[in-house]
Amino acid sequence: MFKNKKKVEKIEETKEFKTKFFLNDSTTYIIKEEKSEKSFEIFNDHVKAGKAGLAITRINPDRIKSEYKSSNAKIVWLTELKEKNCISPSPMEEIVYLVKDFVEKNKYSIVMLDGVEYLIYHNTFDKTLLFLQNLKDLISTKKSNLLVPSNKNIVKKREMELLEREFEVYEE
Repeated sequence: MFKNKKKVEKIEETKEFKTKFFLNDSTTYIIKEEKSEKSFEIFNDHVKAGKAGLAITRINPDRIKSEYKSSNAKIVWLTELKEKNCISPSPMEEIVYLVKDFVEKNKYSIVMLDGVEYLIYHNTFDKTLLFLQNLKDLISTKKSNLLVPSNKNIVKKREMELLEREFEVYEE
């Protein structure tokens, strides 16, 4: 009777978040700043609006939780210490697995990677850029965001230009 049945594609669910800082879904942003204050402000804004949050940071998680009131977010310390809620800067694949697992389990999420300069120091810029490109590709397939604060005074001019070319630069 119905010879030419057409498959009905599932319509992707969308959700609006009331936030002070607008971010496009599935986008990775470089945020040029000396300290990560603006990045944490954006991150917290989206977590408070209902997104799942994962912050991988060079700052001790206890300090983050007290200063930024990020109690609803998962905070992982980017350090060589071998303790709970810590992740090593090398090999970077461990960070990829952590982010991948998080964004797959949390449909609407925001991830902040604070410490790109630390990753460059431990892994070289070229390896870190490839790593960030892999994260960008992963984020682009999800309803997620990745924030990468970077200090233009520490990262070399050519390296910053490559980052700016690859990722959206967040500017107000």
